[in-house]
Amino acid sequence: MTRIAIIGGGACGLASANQLKRKNPNLEVVVMERNPTVGKKILMTGNSKGNLSNLHIAPEAYNDPEFVKPALLYGPKEFLAFAKRLGLETKIDEEGRIWPYSESANSYLDVLRLSNRELGVIELTNYEVFAFEQNAKKQFIINGTEIYDYVVMATGSNAGYGPKAPVTSLPKMIKSTGHSYTKLAPSVCPIGVQENVRSLSGLHIKCGASIFVDGNKKFTTLGEIQFKDDALSGIAIFELSSFLARAFVQGPVSHADVELDLFPDQTEKAVAAMLKAKHELLPERQASEFFVGLFSKMIGLYIINRLKLQEITEASITEMAHLFKHFRFAVNLDYHATNNQVVSGGVRLSEVNNLTLESKLFPHLYLGGEVLDIDGLCGGYNLHFAFASGSLIADSINERITNHD
Repeated sequence: MTRIAIIGGGACGLASANQLKRKNPNLEVVVMERNPTVGKKILMTGNSKGNLSNLHIAPEAYNDPEFVKPALLYGPKEFLAFAKRLGLETKIDEEGRIWPYSESANSYLDVLRLSNRELGVIELTNYEVFAFEQNAKKQFIINGTEIYDYVVMATGSNAGYGPKAPVTSLPKMIKSTGHSYTKLAPSVCPIGVQENVRSLSGLHIKCGASIFVDGNKKFTTLGEIQFKDDALSGIAIFELSSFLARAFVQGPVSHADVELDLFPDQTEKAVAAMLKAKHELLPERQASEFFVGLFSKMIGLYIINRLKLQEITEASITEMAHLFKHFRFAVNLDYHATNNQVVSGGVRLSEVNNLTLESKLFPHLYLGGEVLDIDGLCGGYNLHFAFASGSLIADSINERITNHD
C-alpha cells in the first residue's frame, strides 16, 4: 500500500488528504499535526466567519502570478464543487467573497474533517515531526521509524497566533528538507504609523488608499479604513499590507507611506470648489466648526490640528483640498502587527515545480499552501490558494502513482 504523510493539518493539508483518498481509496493518508487539533487557523479566517474563497480569484491577486497559474486552474467554481461534495452550504456576498451559509468557519472545518474520516484519512494530533530524511528508494523516514512513499509539506506559518509568536515555524521544517526560504514578514494586517492617531482610535472611514515604498506607489484600493491607537486597519489596509510585506521580503525598506484619498470620486480641483462654496455659504463658520457635515467631529479636529488651521481662507482651502486627496501617514517600520492573517515569504519558488508543486530537490516531496513564498490579497485569496495547491498536489501524486513512478 502506498503511504502518504501530510505534515500540517491546516487548510492545504486537509484538502489535499481529502482529494487524495477520494480519487484513490487504496492510499494510506496520514495527516500529522503538532497541535491538539487540526484546522486551528481555518477557524480564524474571516473573523471566524470563514471567508473561504472569492469569485474573483486570479493570478494577479498573488505575489507571483506566473507561479500560481497552474494551481489556480482549481478556481472558485472548483472550490464550490468541492464544498458541495463535502456537504457544505455556501453563500456569496456583493464583493464576491465565498462564505459558509452559517457564517461560521467551524462549518467548513467540521464537514472537511467528517469527510476525511469517512474516507479513511488518519489524523495524528499532538504529533511533531522532529526528524525527516529520504532513503535510496526515495522513501521518507519520519521521526526515525515511520516510512512513507510521499510527503506533503503543508506546515503553514504562525500567522494569527499573536505578537508573541515567531513569524513562522518554517526555519525548523525547511532545515529538515534542505530547502531555503526567503525573508518572512507579517501580511494582511494593520500598518503601524508614526503620527499620533490615538484620538481617532475606533473610527471608520471609507476612502481610497495607496501604499508607497521608498517613494514608489505599489498599490491603490478603495475600502474601509479603521483607526487604531498607533496604526491603520480595515480591509483596505490589509490589502496594502500585502504589498508592504512583499517589499520587506524582497529587500530593505527605508521609508513607506500610506496615503488616503478622502474624496476618491472627485478631483482635487472639485474638492477645492466644494470647500469654497461651503465657506461662501457659511462664512461665519470658524475652523473648529467648518468640517461639521463632512466628517465625524474627531476627524475634523484631527485635520484642524494637522493643518494648524486658525481661520478659513482661500489659501487654507487649497491646502485642505490637497490634504483630503493626499492624506499621508508615515509607516512605522518597527511596528509589530498583532494577529496577522498571513505571512509573506516562504520556501523559494525556484526550488519547486509549479506544474506539480513537487520539490526540485527531493523527488516525492510536495509543498503547498503558506509554506511556499506565495501570498494573496485579503478576501479569501489565501485560503483559496491552500485549497488550490492542495488539489494540485493530490492530482500530481495520484498521476505519479498511476504512472508507476
